[in-house]
Amino acid sequence: MGFIYSYDNHSYDGHCKIATYIVPTWRSAGIGAKAGLQFIDYLFRHYPLRRINCDIYSYNMESLRNIKQFGFESTGCLREYRYYDGAYHDLELFSITRDYFMKRWKNLLNSNAQEGANL
Repeated sequence: MGFIYSYDNHSYDGHCKIATYIVPTWRSAGIGAKAGLQFIDYLFRHYPLRRINCDIYSYNMESLRNIKQFGFESTGCLREYRYYDGAYHDLELFSITRDYFMKRWKNLLNSNAQEGANL
């Protein structure tokens, strides 16, 4: 179905990066959103992170739309960073802070934890 992982962990500075890949046939099922939500929650609860970063190439419109809906904010852009399919593309930089994530997703995270406890 796919994978999600963290990398480039800088515990002293309080940030890391994440990457997610969901096979195309499963993308509309919401699996990526659930996996991302649970993974980011895990990272913030178990590691001394202040923020989580994500880099997306400008040709990846689906990921750009999803990351913005999730609550990541744009923090910059590296122009013409990658040559792909006959053209140069930007690398869009995004970030979400611990405080923003916990405020935005607290109710959903608590209701999911409650459901798990009732099973």
